[in-house]
Amino acid sequence: MKYSKALSISLLVFSGISYLPSQANAEGLGGYAVVDPSTGVVHGVIVANSSDPFGNGGVMPHEYMGCPAGCIIVQQSTADQNGNVAGVHGPNVTYNQERNVFQMEQSNSSQSQTVIESASNSSSVETEINVNRSSRVYEFGVQDFTNTNGQFQFNEVSPSQNTKASVSATTKEFVCVKNHQLFAQKE
Repeated sequence: MKYSKALSISLLVFSGISYLPSQANAEGLGGYAVVDPSTGVVHGVIVANSSDPFGNGGVMPHEYMGCPAGCIIVQQSTADQNGNVAGVHGPNVTYNQERNVFQMEQSNSSQSQTVIESASNSSSVETEINVNRSSRVYEFGVQDFTNTNGQFQFNEVSPSQNTKASVSATTKEFVCVKNHQLFAQKE
């Protein structure tokens, strides 16, 4: 699965840590999202043993990755069986506090390719193909890495209703005018 450039996945590795595998919603060693409560944006992910690692009610006591002091700390993942911790953050990753879910949006994408169908000294036929895809939204809850081999599991939100794709093609024929090197498009 490809992710947009704005998406960042943090992987933090610890060796020599032993622990008992945790339940998906039970706190313990894991990745904890640093969330701006006014926007829901996940600015970063820290490694901790609870959503209150600073003993102050579960908020960041200082600025962290652009999130001001007072951002909330929310568990996003457990450690895997080897003690590795990962998290997803970026401007396209948000936390919905009412539903207790994270959302990640992949932005619209567009690709274009020109195919030369035929070419000679006096003419050329080219077709430009454009493929556009609308943004896609994924949701996920606390990830239990002991059950997913350390891989994030994303569920696309209403793919048939939210995802749209279009394909278009334009064919142009170019011909040489009066043996000059100038080409004109034939309509």
